[in-house]
Amino acid sequence: MKKLSLIFISVVLMNTTIQAQENSIQKQIIELHKGSKKLRDSVGVLIKECDLSIEKTTDSIAVEKLSKRLTYLWSIFDASLREQVKNDLDFALLHPSSLLCAKLLLGTIQKQEGLGFYEKYEEVYQNFSIGIKTSEEGKLLAVKLKYFKQSNIGSVAPDFTVKDINNTTLTLSEFRGKKYILLDFWASWCAPCIEDQRYLKNIYGKFSKNDFEIISISRDTDLEKWKKSILKHKTYIWKHVCIVSDLNSCDAIIEEREKSIDVNYFVSSIPHYVLVDKNGIIVGKWKNSGELNMQQLEQKLAETFEN
Repeated sequence: MKKLSLIFISVVLMNTTIQAQENSIQKQIIELHKGSKKLRDSVGVLIKECDLSIEKTTDSIAVEKLSKRLTYLWSIFDASLREQVKNDLDFALLHPSSLLCAKLLLGTIQKQEGLGFYEKYEEVYQNFSIGIKTSEEGKLLAVKLKYFKQSNIGSVAPDFTVKDINNTTLTLSEFRGKKYILLDFWASWCAPCIEDQRYLKNIYGKFSKNDFEIISISRDTDLEKWKKSILKHKTYIWKHVCIVSDLNSCDAIIEEREKSIDVNYFVSSIPHYVLVDKNGIIVGKWKNSGELNMQQLEQKLAETFEN
């Protein structure tokens, strides 16, 4: 009985120590984020003001100037998020036994700001203690890293075979050696996706003659609304497929979802774009909507077809 009591006391003390350490780490994380959060709060106010000015302005020249300013403000906002991710990863590397740090990584690994940091996420994960790796958070992080790696720039694009809008079989690998492919993950109910389509139509008009094709992969569950949206916005000029998908499917370790297109491409939210070259290699990836992403995509294609 005495021995059991000592074990119980030891466990309680250990848990108390761990909790105290996590509380300390939580405070450090808050402090770590304070500067970048303050910057984004300030920029966020300016973004809202700019949005309101665009809504109220009818002069096309003024709208163009405001739009450029809005793009600039978003670039600052996004750069701040990327810098915070970098700082979080460096911080997590110093705390390999912290569950809070594992949760911190899970919060950003699938977001736009996490793009470009695969190697660092992997380094931090490998540095985590066995206790963290075997926790639910650790297991989930391992799954996400798997899909992050296979959909990362430089990886072979996961192949898929589906029926397109005309009920014709479409296989990604059939374009290998023939065309660059932009995978456009979207839905008719996604306003930012629809907003981006005006840029995509311009990009398609410029590069479709240069061995370039778009495959739009929709998450619509109402097929009639999906087809009407394609007609309404005149995007029928490129290829369309529709998949029924679970937005959080990467959050479950379920083997039958292995072949899901959006899971294999690590898509958590839309719009989401993946550029695949003629060799079937992923050469570009963009998450979220906006002129800045579309400008980067267009520049990438321009550089590709100039060479």
